[in-house]
Amino acid sequence: DAALAEFRASYLAKLLLDTTRNSFFAEIEATVKTFCAKYKGCTVDAVEEEYDYYPEGKDYYFSGRIDCLLYSPDSAEFILIDFKSSTRAIHKDIFYVSDDVEIPDMQMPIYLYMLENQSDKKKRRKVENAAFFNVNTSDEKNRNVPYLGELSGIKEEVDLEKTNEAFLKCAETFAENLKVQKFDVDDKRQDYNVCRSCAYKAVCRRTFTVSRGK
Repeated sequence: DAALAEFRASYLAKLLLDTTRNSFFAEIEATVKTFCAKYKGCTVDAVEEEYDYYPEGKDYYFSGRIDCLLYSPDSAEFILIDFKSSTRAIHKDIFYVSDDVEIPDMQMPIYLYMLENQSDKKKRRKVENAAFFNVNTSDEKNRNVPYLGELSGIKEEVDLEKTNEAFLKCAETFAENLKVQKFDVDDKRQDYNVCRSCAYKAVCRRTFTVSRGK
């Protein structure tokens, strides 16, 4: 109600938002209930907390804001939660390095790495469980998409060593390319189908080539 009352961007939009207030509330309530039922007994360790890590001897650093970090008193384990607005926002490929996935989805590995190696030792967390949680109530079947650990829904033990090696190598390459201002794209590896679905196409020098369908 406070957010709706403070909305000033557009009078017509405000009227429309006011008419959908009840449906907004129902959506939020259903999401919170489902989330609490899934992680019953856990306490909230951090919400929207900023973390950073400066690797020793490197001229770059990792920084990120993590959605939610839970703690399970029963298991004495932390659970990293990243909220998504739809299932489509969750990477479709597996999250671990394999013959089919040369570059892993970086989000979770970087978060886990940052939490374990925090510059501020008081904020360091050894996280053995992680999951994506879909806040869209129209997709109840895919609400919780486990990434790591039994508490999130994965029974088998997962080795992230190769994944970590891959993303650290990518970070090293990215930093080196920025230093020498190397921003070219390999035409043999990227094409229109890859570029048109890329989240960064708006800031890429290939944007106009993509718009022509080449």
